Amino acid sequence: MRTIRTVATVLVLAMGLSACGPPYVYKKAEFDRESDTFGKQPEDRDFVTICYSEWESTPEQALEIAETECGKFGKAARFADQRFFSCPLSTPIEATFACTKS
Repeated sequence: MRTIRTVATVLVLAMGLSACGPPYVYKKAEFDRESDTFGKQPEDRDFVTICYSEWESTPEQALEIAETECGKFGKAARFADQRFFSCPLSTPIEATFACTKS
């Protein structure tokens, strides 16, 4: 019985880790009710962070989302940095783009 439970746990973990999500704009304090920006849309943006997974999307798609987000403020997205495992496990790549005046 213990072996079946162990195998089931491993399978559930493996499926969870292999599940990928689409790229999205990462908002670090999005759920922090104590944050000054909780529930508010930014009035301006100097940078945008995109979380994505190589299995579900491409760096070009992350750039496209960044361009859309920076474009809301009349700015263009320029790649600045990339890190791994700063975002949730389903989208482990964090790409940061500077929003600059075009």
